[in-house]
Amino acid sequence: MPAVRFNDIEGLEDPVRVRQAIVDGTNYFYALNRLPLEVEMELSIEPPAATVDLASGTSAAETGCLALTLRPYDLRAFRAAGPSSVAGGSARIPDGFLAELTGRLAEAAQRAAGEPPGSDALVYLARARELLEQGQYARAYFMLQEDWATERSAPSRMQSKAQKERAKKK
Repeated sequence: MPAVRFNDIEGLEDPVRVRQAIVDGTNYFYALNRLPLEVEMELSIEPPAATVDLASGTSAAETGCLALTLRPYDLRAFRAAGPSSVAGGSARIPDGFLAELTGRLAEAAQRAAGEPPGSDALVYLARARELLEQGQYARAYFMLQEDWATERSAPSRMQSKAQKERAKKK
């Protein structure tokens, strides 16, 4: 991989981040699985060009579609000849993962029940819900791993900064 800045491909940031850079007429790109589970994805290469896996040296045909299975936290790097670039793509999370995230969100909501309006727990809960609705599963997954979402009884960790400051002044 060349030591240059790679640009994000819009719509391919989560759960798999795809970036590319054209160096000396060759398009280099990589796909990074941001989840601790296998993810399948397809990338659209336009105009169609043969792609080469930089780690294995294997080539894929000039179909315009590159299908990948990424292991947990896997990083795969490729090059495509000529003016070709990654024009888009899609990623599929395993069956049951969205239900698991939704369940974790519900558990976090139960833990945050009764928290005062504006508390950190409620702010984080709203953000986690928003991330799930936007399909940003990796960000939601990691957010739901934090203390505010997993601690059974940690009200001091769930207080807002203002509440903590008021408590110190007393």
